[in-house]
Amino acid sequence: CFKGEIVGEITKEVRKGNSGFGFDPIFKPQGSDKTFAEMSIEEKNMYSHRARAFREFAKWYRSFKRIV
Repeated sequence: CFKGEIVGEITKEVRKGNSGFGFDPIFKPQGSDKTFAEMSIEEKNMYSHRARAFREFAKWYRSFKRIV
């Protein structure tokens, strides 16, 4: 199982941007001054829990391929 977590905070106001859905307009990841909705796809992927889990999977898969 590959897991990704993200630490952040719920903002007091809705901060609309050009992207995002669900909780994106109110969730600000730790270390950023933007909510997910205000970020570009590239910025969001730097923080994304899904992207982190996928990077862990990719790392495992590359090492697994060397063994087989």
